[in-house]
Amino acid sequence: MSATKSYRILDERSFINGEYWFGNPNATRYLFSPSAFSLRKGEAYYQNTYLVLNSFSYGITDRFTIGAGFELITTFTGDPVFFVTPKYSFPISDKWNAGAGILYINSTSADDFPGLGIGYGIVTYGNRDNNATLGVGFGAVDGYVSAEPVVNLSGRKRISRKTALVTKNWFVPAGSYYGIYSYGIRFMGEKITVDLAFLNNPEIAQEIAIGVPYVDFVVKFGK
Repeated sequence: MSATKSYRILDERSFINGEYWFGNPNATRYLFSPSAFSLRKGEAYYQNTYLVLNSFSYGITDRFTIGAGFELITTFTGDPVFFVTPKYSFPISDKWNAGAGILYINSTSADDFPGLGIGYGIVTYGNRDNNATLGVGFGAVDGYVSAEPVVNLSGRKRISRKTALVTKNWFVPAGSYYGIYSYGIRFMGEKITVDLAFLNNPEIAQEIAIGVPYVDFVVKFGK
């Protein structure tokens, strides 16, 4: 009787200089915001940011991902803030992918927080290890829809079997556009990633030169 319990076929493209590189376990997000890659059907992940922001995502199909989450501190105070994040993605070509989604945030205390929605479109160039993403979104709150979009530009570069560089940059309309940029490193295992990054802009740099620390981790489930 064979002692083999399972096996998998390894693509020769997964070997770099004779070393096996496992697939990127967290290709669908940079820090908090998404790329145009989707979870595959049956895949899921749990993400924790700053130890208080919790989110869960699941691949309904190879193109449609549904996510939801909550903030821990407001949960203990009795007025939990929660959010949902459906996203649909599709390939355009070998190197181009596009997607659209919604981020909706609300609280059980509706009188204090009427809810915030952002509808967005994204396009990603590259593969799951090395890519850049441009996103454009419009916010809506209390029946008002923003006339100017929030723009974000993100990138990721895998530099070794277990590490990648990651950046996420937001440009928010506030009279003129107000920018926040980020830079950091991602540590990867086959089923887990940890991001150590900094959020910065000229105003933040006046107080903290290197920027505000950002920390999250993601655990992947499924395939």
